[in-house]
Amino acid sequence: MFGLAADFAQAHQLITDFSVTVVAASFNGVPTIKRHRQINALFKDEFAMPHGVGLHALSLKAKTPEEWEKETGEVV
Repeated sequence: MFGLAADFAQAHQLITDFSVTVVAASFNGVPTIKRHRQINALFKDEFAMPHGVGLHALSLKAKTPEEWEKETGEVV
């Protein structure tokens, strides 16, 4: 494609890849993999949608408030 047709197609593509940071006290004592599974479970229906329509990739940071403060210096 070229010109306006390519611009139109690109402008109307859905964004299906996201980066998410979740900071929660409920993560205290919970292993990272379990934290990620808990968050991914919230998006189960979106992951199940056809490619190009639903959620394709979710990059996660799942931290306790203490971990977040240590990493960023920000108090939550």
